[in-house]
Amino acid sequence: MRFFIASKINDEYIDVLLKFNSFVKNSKFEVYNKLKFVEKENIHLTYFFLGDIIDDEHKYNLMKSFEIFKNLNKIKFFSTRLGYFPDKEKIKVIWADVDKEASEMLNDIHLKIKDILNRNKIYTNENFVPHITLARVKSLLFKDEVSHISQFQFDKAFGFFENIALMNSVLSSRGPKYETVFEVKLL
Repeated sequence: MRFFIASKINDEYIDVLLKFNSFVKNSKFEVYNKLKFVEKENIHLTYFFLGDIIDDEHKYNLMKSFEIFKNLNKIKFFSTRLGYFPDKEKIKVIWADVDKEASEMLNDIHLKIKDILNRNKIYTNENFVPHITLARVKSLLFKDEVSHISQFQFDKAFGFFENIALMNSVLSSRGPKYETVFEVKLL
């Protein structure tokens, strides 16, 4: 099992995101088969990847420590554009952005989680860029294909983050299945 800390997103926002899949599938380019789209039930925002280092004691301590988030309201946000990791020249991941105000709140949460992890002797040095992954690139995209994908427009996709959770990913031949180990639901 591979553990990570994430926030789930409301279904209405995810339905808007899935329009990207249709946009790519219905394009004149053969891009669809070059991408591995994130399954609807797996769409989330990731704060930290933890790998397989979590034991029962860590789970318990994290669950108790995450109580600091129990009075936190759902975080409203919107997306207006696509982004790419590591960059537009060598795309490995295609993602939707999170607006500046929500990103600032998510960065604060990220820092609090990092402090909790450090107190529990779980160390990570990941950079955090708030985003929602839409697809991973399986094979090289040509410039005209990237240009076409970049034309996709969100009509200001509005959403909210519903929780903060410790999740695990169980890999299978059909892809990853995400399970919630524990969560703090946001108000």
